Amino acid sequence: MLESVERRFILCDSDNNEQLDVYETTVCLPQIARQFRRVDTDNDNLISFDEIAILAKAYQDKINSKDSVNSQMLKVMINLHRLQHLRKKINPKKSIKFP
Repeated sequence: MLESVERRFILCDSDNNEQLDVYETTVCLPQIARQFRRVDTDNDNLISFDEIAILAKAYQDKINSKDSVNSQMLKVMINLHRLQHLRKKINPKKSIKFP
């Protein structure tokens, strides 16, 4: 992911100074421009690749944690289904109802 962020950063850096100003960011990365002050952690009114990398890493961590929670929920649902199936085998007249 960081490689694609770096490629995009280089493409957006129209003056080749290895930093993005507000104009470059607004034209090329509007989603970052909306968060410019938050991304510009050193408050120099320029965004370096390192500052964007921090944002990208935080976003990736957020996605990974959501995936982890979804995976855990899926495992719980599968186990509940298995338990219900076993319960029906043991006592076919009664079934477990889950909300």
